[in-house]
Amino acid sequence: MTFVLWPPAGERTEAEGLVARPFGTGMADLMVDFERPTGSVIGAILQLCLSTPQGEGIAGAEIAAWTLAKRRQGLLAVAVATNGPVRSITTQCSNPACDERLDLEIDLTAFRQDWRVKAVPFEAGRLRLPCPVDLADLGDSAPERLAHILFEGPPPKRGGWEAEAEAALAEADPLGDLELSGACPGCGGDIAEPLVLETFLVTELAREAGRLMDEIHVLALAYNWTEPDIMALPAGRRRHYIARIREAWAA
Repeated sequence: MTFVLWPPAGERTEAEGLVARPFGTGMADLMVDFERPTGSVIGAILQLCLSTPQGEGIAGAEIAAWTLAKRRQGLLAVAVATNGPVRSITTQCSNPACDERLDLEIDLTAFRQDWRVKAVPFEAGRLRLPCPVDLADLGDSAPERLAHILFEGPPPKRGGWEAEAEAALAEADPLGDLELSGACPGCGGDIAEPLVLETFLVTELAREAGRLMDEIHVLALAYNWTEPDIMALPAGRRRHYIARIREAWAA
């Protein structure tokens, strides 16, 4: 099993790091309900797969209080532990006259970021970086309401400060709104692919959960093994047995 130590960038102590194990290697991983809201799914995955460098688990209540930036870093660590750092994203050239399809390669370790920042100065006060609870029930006026929720200190008396606050938060947490860019090798046109890391990574882990349950189904059907028996097997041995089963079925 591969464990990933995921420290914040810059000056740090080892105690500030996170250790991630691969998702899909514990029985409890089968209980994650990917039909629930994304924030709940992320919280469940982080509680299952993250620990401190000292080997201690992290309580769900503590994870719920993390900023969105720190939760995203934890999710990145789990994804890297599960499937390694490199991903390929298929996109299409934005030029209507060009039908070129492209594979953009990204390295998730390039998104490592210092998660210790919890607030940024703003006017006479400061803005907290948001946590999941801050985003609940914001409605249509989300940016304006969120600015008021996150602002600590005497509220600015001028108009339009909410938009500036939103920009300051985006600068403090640039991974919240990503766009992959490049040039099309066919026509030279621009390529712009939005990337919401949380959605991308949760979708990937949902596929991992589906693949794991398919493996369990095949092995249980063929050998009458139980879920704990199958989960106790290393992934390589499971794949070997499944290959033999499929060979027998195809004969």
